[in-house]
Amino acid sequence: MTKSELIERLASQQSHIPAKAVEDAVKEMLEHMASTLAQGERIEIRGFRQLFSALSSTSHRT
Repeated sequence: MTKSELIERLASQQSHIPAKAVEDAVKEMLEHMASTLAQGERIEIRGFRQLFSALSSTSHRT
């Protein structure tokens, strides 16, 4: 799923929220997640999975 597809799907499911507001929220969330991972921190979304930066996850592979 691309960012655009995610925005479209959320906007269609939340018709009471303007599409531009959905787009802005998704972009802000993804930028924050990317920044967090770039700083070497992890992201945990309950009921989903933990996300780690590529550097930390590849260093644990054997």
